[in-house]
Amino acid sequence: MSDQIIIPGFADLWGNKVPPFALGEEANLYELCMVYTYRHPACGGFPKDDYNDPTEEGMNCRLLLLGATENGFRENPADLEPGPECCADIAPHILLLPRTPVAWVGLDVNAKSLPGQIARLPIFPITPDPAWTSNEVYQELVRNIKDSAIVAKPIHLHDKPLVIDYTLWRIKDPTSKLRSLAHERGDAAAPLLDLLAKRPTDEAPSEASDVVATLANWIFEQHLERLSFKELKKCALQKAAHFGQFTIKQFQTAYRRVYATQKHAPPSTGWPLKEPYKTDWEKQSEKSF
Repeated sequence: MSDQIIIPGFADLWGNKVPPFALGEEANLYELCMVYTYRHPACGGFPKDDYNDPTEEGMNCRLLLLGATENGFRENPADLEPGPECCADIAPHILLLPRTPVAWVGLDVNAKSLPGQIARLPIFPITPDPAWTSNEVYQELVRNIKDSAIVAKPIHLHDKPLVIDYTLWRIKDPTSKLRSLAHERGDAAAPLLDLLAKRPTDEAPSEASDVVATLANWIFEQHLERLSFKELKKCALQKAAHFGQFTIKQFQTAYRRVYATQKHAPPSTGWPLKEPYKTDWEKQSEKSF
């Protein structure tokens, strides 16, 4: 397909050619997050050179590139120590992807001056690293799977069957999911946005967007009550006749349209409002005095 989303191949440090990656009709969460930040899934060092390796070692390699740790739910571990002397401080995409603009180009890996050369590479937090974005997208997808907002095929590790490896869970129609994430989050890699813009879509201004807008306006109307997300969702489900049919994902999208949520627990005063709801609330508050 000429409109298929393809990440170009590259040559690794040893000159081995890695073929381009083409997004198919299904993709696992690792592939989805890597493509979202326009990175080739095979850009790191994996067991048996297989980025889909279903072992604990393979999972840890995937989580490293995504900016997550072994359980996938802690802070990005890339910036371990201050200063350039620690290689772990260097952005993972710089250490592991040779063909980035500022990566190993011109670096003599056999020279005695290699530590100094590495020390001059961009260091966190100065270096914008796509791992920060891919980590957030990964956490969001896992939460959606747990909330049954996304249907995914579960995968277990071969060497540890009781361990669930969400990086390998597969979802259908990943292109539509990428388009939805790019629209909702607004931080997709620019080359991916170009590819999505060139890809034809049947998506028209549908009833789905109207449902989200209706839900968002209703959520804002409840702001004075200071209800939690779960309380709002329960109340909305009880008023389903008013909204018509809607999915949990649509409700989450509407909630994030109203509130500036973050990964941590909300403050005691609740999440702050986004525009234009913030301005509308201020105007309403002024009228009440």
